[in-house]
Amino acid sequence: MPRRDRPYTTRSSPFFSEDLERIPAHDPIASYLDEHESFTNGSRDDCRESSDEERAALKPEAKPKKEHSSFQNPRYVQNNKPYIVLYYVFCSRAESHSDHEKLAVYLDHPRLFKGDSKMSALRGREKIAVSKYLQRHTKNINFIVTKRFHCFQFCNLESVQKLFHHLPLPDDPEVPDSIRPYFFSLRANSPPSYPSSETMQILSDSLKDALVAVTGMSPDEILNLEDATNMNMLHNSIYYYSHIKEHTFGALDSKEILHLSHLLDYMQLTNRHEWEEANVQISQGLITQEHMAKLYGPNQILVTTENGHNQAYMLAKPPNAEGVQHTGLDGRYKGPITLDLWSWQFNGTFSKKDERWSLAWPSSAPADEPIPISQLEIYPFQFASSEVVDRLKARGRIFWKCRHARFVAYDPPNAILEFHTSNPRYMVDGTTYQQMHGNSSPQDDLGPEAMKSEEPPDSSFVLLLPHEIYGFGMHDKKWRALLVEHIKDIDWNDGAFDRLVLQHSKKELIKALVTVHTISAKSTDIIEGKGNALIMLLHGGPGTGKTLTAESVAELTRKPLYRVTCGDIGTNAEEVEKYLESVLLIGTIWGCVVLLDEADVFLEERRETDLQRNALVSVFLRVLEYYDGILILTSNRIGTFDSAFKSRFQLAIHYPELNVEGRYEIWLNFINGLSKTNPDVKIDDLKSHIQELAAVKLNGREIRNIVRTSLQLAHFRQTTLDYQHFQQVIGVAEEFERHIDETRGYSDLDWNRSRGIRPD
Repeated sequence: MPRRDRPYTTRSSPFFSEDLERIPAHDPIASYLDEHESFTNGSRDDCRESSDEERAALKPEAKPKKEHSSFQNPRYVQNNKPYIVLYYVFCSRAESHSDHEKLAVYLDHPRLFKGDSKMSALRGREKIAVSKYLQRHTKNINFIVTKRFHCFQFCNLESVQKLFHHLPLPDDPEVPDSIRPYFFSLRANSPPSYPSSETMQILSDSLKDALVAVTGMSPDEILNLEDATNMNMLHNSIYYYSHIKEHTFGALDSKEILHLSHLLDYMQLTNRHEWEEANVQISQGLITQEHMAKLYGPNQILVTTENGHNQAYMLAKPPNAEGVQHTGLDGRYKGPITLDLWSWQFNGTFSKKDERWSLAWPSSAPADEPIPISQLEIYPFQFASSEVVDRLKARGRIFWKCRHARFVAYDPPNAILEFHTSNPRYMVDGTTYQQMHGNSSPQDDLGPEAMKSEEPPDSSFVLLLPHEIYGFGMHDKKWRALLVEHIKDIDWNDGAFDRLVLQHSKKELIKALVTVHTISAKSTDIIEGKGNALIMLLHGGPGTGKTLTAESVAELTRKPLYRVTCGDIGTNAEEVEKYLESVLLIGTIWGCVVLLDEADVFLEERRETDLQRNALVSVFLRVLEYYDGILILTSNRIGTFDSAFKSRFQLAIHYPELNVEGRYEIWLNFINGLSKTNPDVKIDDLKSHIQELAAVKLNGREIRNIVRTSLQLAHFRQTTLDYQHFQQVIGVAEEFERHIDETRGYSDLDWNRSRGIRPD
């Protein structure tokens, strides 16, 4: 059959891109026209008319240049740029791409061009033989960038497919599938393809050293930018560096600054639109998911909230994306990022604690709209509120004051207390805590010289300190984590000792001994290490002021009061010795006033038949020999006292039963105290009845209980506290006392005298 004159050839047809010119002697559309007689002249004319209209608009624009014989790239070499960018295009050669090259390398950004069909290859204009090109052009090159693209994947993106204009098909239901892709054409060049990966090779030692200095990445990471994780970190850190470079140039030499500037220029050029978009958002305190990683850079302080408490961290290195999620032509990443952080921890010394965070976009936030940066789980310090900043600074300064052993008051929200304690006090001592609980010697990243300074090492240091610190509760003898912001200086009760209801001469003697001992605890014993303690015995009936005296001595000397009862110690001689030694050791370390309350079990006279009691007394005597601090013992059974203790006590004070005058002073002290702490009290009414109150035979503890109960009664009634409340409570207490005496047939006084326990 004779050949027809065909209006469409491989070279002239607008349906084909110039890359198909290289396909020899094969024109699928021409072949189809030759083989199908049913394609009439009329239908051809229709197709010709339609094609003629589009020919001018669809004229191919991107004929590939021949490979450079001189391997020169005018854009990069003539402009004397000290870097090379290589664009690798890979094709799987699947389906309609079977005639494409598996790999081609270009010096310009690959894309599809005006007039391309769906058969066309992703490509650039300046193709090179890469190995020969690099042999000629690596002199004075600081770095080489390699960007990788995938032809088949790009051309089949939905966003790319939508760019093609559908040309009219012949009116033939049997048009083969292999022909159909040619009946699509681009009206204009496509946007540049986004690389599936980007790597970099650093050739300049100066650039490598500069990157290590400003990015926080290691030399190995900088030299292994083939690794996607390392390359991602570099991208984020260079963006961050572009905003702080004026603060970091001082650490670099001139050559390092120059080479780093070239890298920054390249990054700004290739990421200009993306960076400008991020800059606008960040300047407004906002951020979108795709730009989230740009907020973070090395040596940057970040803020988060943990269990309701603000906590700051230092970012050790650039953030790293945890995967690759391309979202179309732009390929912008929208997944979680990994943050390598550190903060200070304290165990007697300061050491760095490393943590790794996976930061995801808030689930409640819109995916494609900006949100306030402070709504992120962890965010840069400069976006924190002034309240958060002030809280972190104040808390850090308190923590720094607690680096050495410090006796503090603690005033937390009541909800976090295990049980309510009035004005709890704690000894904060990281070194002692570590010795008691640590398994190894703590690391010291700060150093002893910095610990000696009154001021923290720098302004960022206090921000990075924990929100908790361990303290030893003097009220319950337990270590617990304290919220640093609730630690206060102790408000010492300087007038407590003066308000003691005790004979003046006895008070003066006690005050003299503890004051002198506090100033200079020098031993008068001829054996070194013995006899340096001030040991006092306070004996008398219940509620006469013995325990209150010990508490007042602690206030007077501004020392912790370490109170121990027989129930704490036990009765086994070996365990008692071990416990007492630990108590007195702590007392020595912290300079405590140690109170052995109700120490009768240790003070009772030894008997030949009671070996266990004898062992306890012997242990106690031996332990006392080598204590250096203030030790106060209380007893209400002086009649059973072992004579061996007489020489052990530097001072023994008797507390007689309270008389009317003593009770009057105690009532007056309590009423004056009420006037300062409780506004709903009729002070004048109470003071006018002090004589009647003092006439009732009560000890100091019973008076305190009556005051407390009366306050609760008034609160229950929602009335102002007055004398009538005291009367009601005293009446109930007296009834109870009479009932006990009538039931037993004798009083406490008669019992104590008959047993030789005490005379009053």
